[in-house]
Parts: sequence; C-alpha cells; structure tokens
Amino acid sequence: KEIDCIGQQYFVSGLVPLDEMEHFVDVGAYDGDTIDAFLKTIGNRYAHIYAFEMGKENLSKLYLRTENDPRWDKKRITVYPYGLSDKDETVHYEANGTSSAISKNGSETAELRRLDGVLQDVPVTFIKMDIEGAEPLALAGAANTIRRNRPKLAICTYHKAEHLWQIPEQILALCPDYRFYFRHHDPDEMETVCYAIPKNLKQ
Repeated sequence: KEIDCIGQQYFVSGLVPLDEMEHFVDVGAYDGDTIDAFLKTIGNRYAHIYAFEMGKENLSKLYLRTENDPRWDKKRITVYPYGLSDKDETVHYEANGTSSAISKNGSETAELRRLDGVLQDVPVTFIKMDIEGAEPLALAGAANTIRRNRPKLAICTYHKAEHLWQIPEQILALCPDYRFYFRHHDPDEMETVCYAIPKNLKQ
C-alpha cells in the first residue's frame, strides 16, 4: 500500500514562510531540481541561492542549467563543487545520480567543506539538506551558522531510521527555540523531511 504524501517538498505552503530576502542554501543540489522548485514558489523575489553539490556528473548538469535556464539569475546563484560535512577533507564516493553517497570503496573523489567556513559572513535564512545520510555531519559543520542566523531548516531524515529523532535533538542542542514538523513527500518510504522553524516566524 502506498503511503500518503504531501506536495511542495521543502516549500510546504502554510508551514515554511518565505520572503524576498531569502539566502537559500541547497545542500545536495543535484541538477538544480530543488532550486527550480524554489524559484517556482517564490519567483524572482529572493536575495541569493548557494548550491552545494559534490558529484561531478550532477555538477555538470547544475552548471549547464545555471548558464542556460533564463529563469535563473546567475548573479544571484553561486554553485560550490563541494559536499558538506563537519570537517574539510577529500573523500571517495559512489556516483549514482540522485543517490550518490560517500563510500571508502567509491571510484570517484570529492571535496567536503564545513558550511561555517564557506558561508561564515552570509546571513543564511533557509537551509535544505538531502545528502544520503550525511545530514548530521553537515549540521555539525553548520553549527555556528545555525546558532548565529537561526535559519529555517528542511532536513531529510529518511536515510536512517534513527535520524527521525537524532536530527531534531541535534538541532535543539544548537538552538532550542525551534518548532518541529515532519512531512512525507513520496508514495514510498523515501523523502521524509524534518522542518525546523524558528518560533518567532509567522507561518
């Protein structure tokens, strides 16, 4: 039996408030599909988009889309050829389209960075993460950014069962004034997202 699912993944109407000054960080940007959904939701009213993608094949598609899609403002979209983690390092990964993941036996190499190091001077307002189970490490590497800016968070929790409680606990330890919501966005077991919204934001 299929699981009930909700549309508008990452940008659920009535749950995730958006405004014209969003500094949106897309972690695990793939080929730009989430950026495309963001632009369809908010139009041209945003400050900047920061896209992180470690997969070489996915990066090629993302760069191509940035250059060729007339709806994408290149001056307000920055692509970083990195994955995010809790430290800066070079790792191996197994390329698999939307499911590329870090693996000691992987045939490809990628660079990882801490978000705190890359965007330390950016007033981040919204972070989305879908990085095949590496979300806790990326959150640890974004700890200062989250404490400083208290951004809206949309973090995938479906890769490991324990992430359903570990990720909210990790976020609360960084900043205790978040409200938490879970939404499921796929008819199967994938695409469950934890939404963490600062309590002072109107929804």
